[in-house]
Amino acid sequence: MFVSTHKEDFSKYYSWAVIFHCFIVLLIFALTEFLDLSRTPLKIKDVQEIKASVRVDVVAMPKLTLKELEKVELSKPAEPEPAVPEKTQPTNETSKVEYKKVKKKVDMKNLLSQYSQKKVETKKVVQKKKLNTDLKNIILEGNKISQGSSTVGEKSDNKNEVFINYIQSFPDIVRPYWKLPSYLLEQDLRCRLRLYISSVGKIIKIEIFESSGELEYDNKAIEAVRKSSPFPKPPAEVKQRVLQGDVILGFPL
Repeated sequence: MFVSTHKEDFSKYYSWAVIFHCFIVLLIFALTEFLDLSRTPLKIKDVQEIKASVRVDVVAMPKLTLKELEKVELSKPAEPEPAVPEKTQPTNETSKVEYKKVKKKVDMKNLLSQYSQKKVETKKVVQKKKLNTDLKNIILEGNKISQGSSTVGEKSDNKNEVFINYIQSFPDIVRPYWKLPSYLLEQDLRCRLRLYISSVGKIIKIEIFESSGELEYDNKAIEAVRKSSPFPKPPAEVKQRVLQGDVILGFPL
């Protein structure tokens, strides 16, 4: 009985002691935080004065007051002395250089005889040899066609003309399907596609001959060509060429 009472009293005093010590610690912390006289609080007034002092340092003050400046007489600018014209002594000597106008009589007979004796050089007309072009690799950029060279006979000239006439219509056919978003239109991008066309004008295969560096731009060009298929049926003379991919279409159209 006595032991239990003693334990209860001990626990009671112990808890009070803990609470008391915690209170003292909190009180000391509060006093050191709020009553620290070593620190001076920064006020709004101090901030304004700092700004003002900086501005005053920047401005240069005049050495004289306003009243002193009013008393100071402005110094009149010195009047320039009139320039004394130099006296030129008259000389009786004549100028050493004399310009003489000599009128020469033109002898028309001698002039005509001189011209008649001169041989007129005749320019030789150099006839350029006809280049036999087969347009091995046609590069079609819009409406511009650059022709390549070939070692085929003269019969290929007619085929080349037929081939050029055939592919010239491609830009107008593809252009309605060539659409780009605004952010791609603002960029200076270019690409070229190599087209493989069947004998009936359908697209067999499309290869990127020269990439623009922007994947979406290249894909838009390929999409425009696919939507344009089928193209006009190629003439018999150029079927083999369009089948083997001799058509290269450049973008933008």
